[in-house]
Amino acid sequence: MRNCHFWPIFLTILMTGFQNTQAASKASSDSSKTECLGRTVFETREDITWHLLDDRWDYSDGTGLGSYSPDINLADKQLSYGSDPSNSAFHLVTIDVTSKTTIDTFNKLVRRHSHGSLEAKKRVVQGEINEVSSEITEELSKSNQAKQKVLSRKNKDLNASLEKLDKVSSELVLLPALIDQFEEQGRPTDKLVAELKAYQKEFDSYPTDELYAEQSSFDFGMPDAFGVRHPDKLIVLLWRDEHIYRFAFGQQSDYSEHRSSFEKLLPAARDLLARFRTRAEFEIPKETGFCLPFGFIADDGKAHYS
Repeated sequence: MRNCHFWPIFLTILMTGFQNTQAASKASSDSSKTECLGRTVFETREDITWHLLDDRWDYSDGTGLGSYSPDINLADKQLSYGSDPSNSAFHLVTIDVTSKTTIDTFNKLVRRHSHGSLEAKKRVVQGEINEVSSEITEELSKSNQAKQKVLSRKNKDLNASLEKLDKVSSELVLLPALIDQFEEQGRPTDKLVAELKAYQKEFDSYPTDELYAEQSSFDFGMPDAFGVRHPDKLIVLLWRDEHIYRFAFGQQSDYSEHRSSFEKLLPAARDLLARFRTRAEFEIPKETGFCLPFGFIADDGKAHYS
């Protein structure tokens, strides 16, 4: 009797499980979407999203983005595209895309990428300190004490200038905010404004170096865009549809000895950005080109990528 009842119950469970599996499979199929990456179109679930850079970007220097994830390297969130005009064996550009963010984050990133003249001015002073220090030797102290004293005094003055430069720079940041606060409170600001002008004049009296002359931030001729040049690379930031797109042209691996030419990179960068547009999630462009998360670069289908 038990056996007679066991099999129908067992079969009912099997059929119920099979029907549930079919229903789950159909639901999964109904919720699937078509996406693209590079030149590949694929099916994915609607609830699966791109793993992108977010607002917690760290910076190892003024031009590099560090990884915020303990288990996923920055390289896993980048796409490389095109060929470097200086050497086709290397890629033209590395592209990063953020998840949805704000214009404030974009402006913060612009400030991080901008070349500040403070560091250039400090390099000049530090260079003079290094030069003077190299002349102060034990042999000089024995052979020419007068010159030794002059160099020691100069070295001390240069170090004081370096400290003063930091102080002046800090005042140039603090005073404008203090002036705004005084104006809101209806308090006189004449003295503060005069101090600000004096500090600015002193700051401007410090020279910058040749490296700073080679590095410049410039208007890329596009709305909500920022470009910064280096001798061997070009960084462009775009703010589009609540995403930040970072194009690092010519920025090769630290392990690579190849260095690009800015003069050759600039026209290639302008050409690529003219072909770039944003792309809605799950939008499959009809024209030939290269897909990236929330973006698309129209091309002839021949450019290399990884």
